[in-house]
Parts: sequence; structure tokens; C-alpha cells
Amino acid sequence: MEETLTKIVQMYAEEKETSEILSAANLTRKSLKLYTELITSIKRYMETFEINCINLSSSELHLPKPTLELILSCPYHKLKVKNEVRGTEKREKIAEAYQQGCRTVKAIQNATGLSRTLVRYYESVLDIELEKERRGRKINTEKKEKVAQAYQQGCRTVKAIQNATGSSRDSVRYYTKVLDINLEKEKMGRKKGAKKETKRIPERDAGIEEGLILEEIRELDGVTREAIRLYIKRTGQYEKWQTARKKRLEALATPIREEREKKKVLSDIISSVIQYKAVHSEEPWAAQKALEYISNHNKTQLSFEKLYGFFKRYKQAMDNGEKISINRLTEETGFNYAVQISDILKDSGLKTLCNQHRTKGFVAKMLRRGQIKKIAQLPAPYTDIGYFLKINASTICSNIKRERYKKNISRFLYNMPLSKVTYKLASQVYEAQDSGFNQDETIELLGKPKEAIDWCLKNRAKIEPKIIRIIKTLYPSSKKINMPYLT
Repeated sequence: MEETLTKIVQMYAEEKETSEILSAANLTRKSLKLYTELITSIKRYMETFEINCINLSSSELHLPKPTLELILSCPYHKLKVKNEVRGTEKREKIAEAYQQGCRTVKAIQNATGLSRTLVRYYESVLDIELEKERRGRKINTEKKEKVAQAYQQGCRTVKAIQNATGSSRDSVRYYTKVLDINLEKEKMGRKKGAKKETKRIPERDAGIEEGLILEEIRELDGVTREAIRLYIKRTGQYEKWQTARKKRLEALATPIREEREKKKVLSDIISSVIQYKAVHSEEPWAAQKALEYISNHNKTQLSFEKLYGFFKRYKQAMDNGEKISINRLTEETGFNYAVQISDILKDSGLKTLCNQHRTKGFVAKMLRRGQIKKIAQLPAPYTDIGYFLKINASTICSNIKRERYKKNISRFLYNMPLSKVTYKLASQVYEAQDSGFNQDETIELLGKPKEAIDWCLKNRAKIEPKIIRIIKTLYPSSKKINMPYLT
């Protein structure tokens, strides 16, 4: 190693070429790089610590002093492995191939065995101009001659040459272009006046004869309505189909007309019966109002008896000065929704019997006291709060939203498979229990499942304080609130 290192340093000092150093030291380029890095490191170490060859013993670096002196004296710019000058041989090969008459990239490739990229590179280096290669499909001499021969025999169209040579249409067009032959243009399409006959389909023809609509004929064959329409037009059966359609419609219209006449006779009988009932009823005013409502609403499904009962109850409450609400009227007259009662009163020109301004005044009073914010923080749902306040839940909801308060998450007391235990139900159960009702009577009174009533009674100690707290929040002015229901 010492001899090799000394030889490399001497050759670097003499400014020998890298190739000469490699051959003289019998090294690879990678090994020479490693030796050069070692020499550079020794030189940098000696210069950094200001060590010369006199005060440095040879035992420290295991190198003789003459070698260390050479390393110190050799400048850094000489201690470099120069890159190999490549391409001389390849350049000479390309130049030789060009002199031998190769004028295309592919010809030089075949002569030298080099890649297309190298040939293009050395083309610019050697300043030579190669011919442009003609790209595309290879010319088949045999096919070319066949096309030329067919043209000489008088074939002037692509189809004629195809028949004569057996070649494809694309091949004929390509070789006529190569041979610079102009062929005659072929006339495309159907002859003028010729019509293509449409194939008749028995299923469609049968549907057309019956006068079926396009959708029904389409279902027979499983195609689109447009396909059926075009089939009728192309087969010339449009007039025939229209005639069959008229006959079919007339046949279908007869039972419909008879049914309408029957309904008219029946409605006349019903109106006569209603008028008879109205004349012989106990309350003529209620009967007259019911009769007017039915005559103004021909499509109503409400019976005369139901409307008569509603107007009769309304007249009784009005005569007695009773302030009855719409919800109570709904329950007593057997209607399903309070909206139905409101619509009937509105259409009949009647007013509600209760004070409609109570709710607005009550809510306004609550707003002045700042109660809406506290109501929004209650855990009970809107329906339960409406029950305790005796106003609609929608009124509470709209006022909370209008004041932009965020409602606390509403939760039921207990969720059961068939029903939910609400604060309202629990309050009603406890009121019934304190009034002396037993369990079976409470179930019959409230119409709720037995499991829900049992749960309320078992957990009264936990639920009762919650309900009392809600009632106190809703009625802050009332001081004596000790029960979980309104007294």
C-alpha cells in the first residue's frame, strides 16, 4: 500500500493523465478515487495542525518521510481523478459509416450497433446532415404491383381494384397514393327513389289493429315508444292505427259514462236525504250550516251527521256564553285534527268562542319578565311545557327562536318500546293517584300502557321534584307549589 500510495503521489505531482495512473498502478477508477481521498485527508491533517515532516514521526501515519514531503508539496488542484474522455471510438465509428455511404440514422445504427440517441448526438458533433427517414407502413412490393396492374387493366374505383386484387380497402387507398394514381369517386348511399322495406313484426301489427297506445304496444315487444312510432310511420299503418284508436276509446267511454250517470243519480238522492234531515232536525240553524258546507264543498268526505253535531255543539256553547277552545271542540265532536275545525269555522264565516288574544298576551308578559330564556333552558320538550302553560307548543317554539335563544336538549323521562314517558304523563298519573284513582282506573282514564303507568308510580320520588322545579320556573309568582301538577 505504501509503494502504491507513493507512486500515485509522484504521478500526480508530475501531472500525469488519469488513464496513465490507472495503468501504471494497476488500479480501477474507484480504487484510485479512494487513494486520492486518503492523500487529500493526510495533506489537510498536516496543514491544519501545522505539522511538518521533521517533527512528524513516520510511525504515526505509517508512511515514509519522502512520501509525506511529496503529499505536502503537491497542490490540491492536481489531486483529482479526471473524468474519462469517452466517445472517441464511437465518434470514429459513426464518421466511418457516414464515409461508407450511410445517410440515415437507421443505416448508421445497423452499421455501428449504437443507439438512435447517440447517432443523433454525434450527428450534431460531427456537423453532418443525415437524410430524413420516411415513416409509416412498409411497402409490400407484391401488393403494389397488383394494384398497378389492376389500374392498367381499367379498374378505376377502389371497389373494382379490391375485387381484382383481393386486398383491403385501406391497402388499395395506400398503394394508389404511393403510385400517385387518382381514382374515380364512388357513389355512396341508396339510389334516388328507392325505399327500404321495413320488416313486419306480428306482435306490433296486432297491437296496431287493436288500437293500443304506444306504451302498450311497446310492452309487447320490449322496445321504446319512439321505435313503435317510427314502425307505424314506415309501415304506412298510421291511418289504420288512428281509426282503431277511436273505436277503442268509444268502447271504453260507454261504461265510464254510465258510471258517471249512476254517481250523479246517487248524489241527487243523498242531497235529497240531507235536505230532508235538515228540515226535520232539532236544531235548524246547525242543519242549515251543515247543508251549506256540503253544497259548497262537493268533494268533502265529512258526513252530514258529523257536521250537524259540530254546529249543534257550537250553537249550544255560543248560547250559553261558554268559552270553549278549538282543541276541546275537536275532542267533543269526534274530529281528528283541530285544523279541520278551524277550516270549517273559517269557511262558514264563524268565529272561535275562546279569547284568541290570551296566548299572545301571556307570551308578551313572559317576555317582559325574561321567562323565555329560562324556559329555553328547561329539559322538558315543547309539548310538556305547553301542557303546563296551557298554550300551544308551537307558540313557545316560535318565541324561543324569535328571541334567538338556544333550546336545551329535550329528553323524555323514559323511552319504552311502544310509548314514551313524558313529564305531562307523569304529572297526570300523580294527579290521578292523589285524587283517589287506583292503578287500573288510571290506565283506563289516561289510555296509556300499563308498563308506563307502573314506571311513573315506582319512580315518583325521583320524578316529582323535577316536575315541581319545572312548574316553579314557569310560574315564578306562585309561591305555594308543592305538588307535581297544577292545582
